[in-house]
Amino acid sequence: MDFKKQQKRDQLTSLLVNKFRNKYLISLQSERALDEKIQCCVIEMVTKDANMTERSLHALDRQLAKIVNDFRGTSNTGASKTDLESTRKDIDALS
Repeated sequence: MDFKKQQKRDQLTSLLVNKFRNKYLISLQSERALDEKIQCCVIEMVTKDANMTERSLHALDRQLAKIVNDFRGTSNTGASKTDLESTRKDIDALS
């Protein structure tokens, strides 16, 4: 993979990790393990899925919602349509 593609993937990974940290209000001091799990899931998805689709973003969000809920012992739903549209616009801006 060339340098520019890898750089864009790194930017996308960073963008998505920050979006999900903010969405789920991750406390880096008290929820370090949860933050690391979010990073791993995002990295895995970005490296395996060359073409990010709305479906893959929904799937990632559902996966992360379950992880966060299990970690915190709560039951919160996944992404709202507005959250995913905002994320999609940010991803498109990277392209």
